[in-house]
Amino acid sequence: MTRDERSEVIRKHLAAEGYHPELDGDGDVRFKVEGLTMFVAAAKKDERYYTVCLPNFWSLDTPQEVARAPKACHDVTKLVRGVKVMTVRDDTWCCLEAFYESVDDLVASLPRCLRAIRGAAHEYAKAMRA
Repeated sequence: MTRDERSEVIRKHLAAEGYHPELDGDGDVRFKVEGLTMFVAAAKKDERYYTVCLPNFWSLDTPQEVARAPKACHDVTKLVRGVKVMTVRDDTWCCLEAFYESVDDLVASLPRCLRAIRGAAHEYAKAMRA
């Protein structure tokens, strides 16, 4: 199955679940969850590798936030299984990268992936506000 075909399977699944997914210029499937824009990316060269991501969810606007971000990222990444929290330039992203035997396996685990990512973003916000 090509990347475009796998992305279309993901898009159709999310649409059936009530989301309003669309394919972006990179071939990623973008959609909103509770007001947050997320995406699912199917790797081009590895049919089993997928990334579910919440980009740009916490802007690093002050020197204090920039200083606190690495520890918050580290602590939340340790706390929430499977999720990586990282800074990208002046913002923060949560991503869950994993290998699935098929796109159907990814689709079956998407609800858990989305919960984990939203949970990680919540924990990060708590850490940054502390």
